[in-house]
Amino acid sequence: METSARPGKATISLEAIKHNFRSIMQGLPPITSACAAVKANAYGHGAIQAGHALLAAGADMLGVASAAEGIELRQNGLQCPILIFGPFFPCEAEEIARFQLTPFIADRERLKPLSQAAAKTGTTVKVFLKIDTGMGRVGCDPADAPALALAIHSSAGLQLAGTATHLAAADTADPAYTRQQLATFQQAINGIRENGMDPGIISAGNSGATITATETALFDLVRPGISLYGYFPSHEVPRELSLLPAMTFESAVSFIKKVPAGTHISYGMTYTTKKPTTIATIPIGYADGWARSLSNRGTVWINGSRYPIAGKICMDQFMIDLGLNSNVSLYDRVVLFGPPQGERFEVQPATAEDIADICGTIPYEITCGISGRIPRVYQEADQKQVK
Repeated sequence: METSARPGKATISLEAIKHNFRSIMQGLPPITSACAAVKANAYGHGAIQAGHALLAAGADMLGVASAAEGIELRQNGLQCPILIFGPFFPCEAEEIARFQLTPFIADRERLKPLSQAAAKTGTTVKVFLKIDTGMGRVGCDPADAPALALAIHSSAGLQLAGTATHLAAADTADPAYTRQQLATFQQAINGIRENGMDPGIISAGNSGATITATETALFDLVRPGISLYGYFPSHEVPRELSLLPAMTFESAVSFIKKVPAGTHISYGMTYTTKKPTTIATIPIGYADGWARSLSNRGTVWINGSRYPIAGKICMDQFMIDLGLNSNVSLYDRVVLFGPPQGERFEVQPATAEDIADICGTIPYEITCGISGRIPRVYQEADQKQVK
């Protein structure tokens, strides 16, 4: 039985994702490898499709937050090395081994269940040693890194494939803390080597570090994230890199009516028309990831013009004020955010970064927040759309 669908969708340009990857890697030494982050459903863009596009563009590995995310990639034909950035639980060890995922290890407690899983599945599990050099999140103390590397080496069925850290302030204008972290990381690497161990692939650079901190090029593997999808990690990093936003979040006008002055719009009567006007309803709400904090603050783009949000955003709908003389008709396409829609338009839609600024957050949260009930439609280079 066929069912009708709401008009909301997120159109994803796979060509933009490929372009962004190549742009990021262009300024790095040719020997630098890349683990492309596709965690959180590729920051809302679709991990499977983005993963295939990134591998086609030249990525060596993919990075996820959990074993479940890695397994989903494996089950959809992605056979490259897959790094699990977050800590795993013992109950996940067997699946990690079975699906040949590469977890980050930051303590001894997880070595035994992972070694047992390797034995049970008849596999060798590659792992990355994770060192906390100043993020204050997951990672071993730098001073403990040599001993933990030795413990990994001594665990049957495990192979130390790499050593990594995560940089806390690489997206800020002041490089001092990043340099401090990198120096601490290098000392830990030296300690591992002095203890007779090979640290394997060495990795530190996230999006911010890859863009701003040339020191990260001294290491083997970069791990770009948000920049793959067309956004800079902060307002403080240089904007010289060519990045193309890959997502267009759009819907259509579902209802239009003329109202007199003094009409209250939406819950709480926070918007009252000052003169006769036209109000349009858009069938997107905070359940779709359209932040309620945009109420009375954001705009949407229709036919080359922007229109203000009128009143509070509802769970499934919101309203906009068209004025009296707009060229908007019922069922017209509405762009909530996205890249430029063509040179013929003087006014362009807001970007996810613009939306983030209004909401007091970052574009990561905006794209990750587009909910699962919004279908992703994928656009190849020839403009053909594939669901």
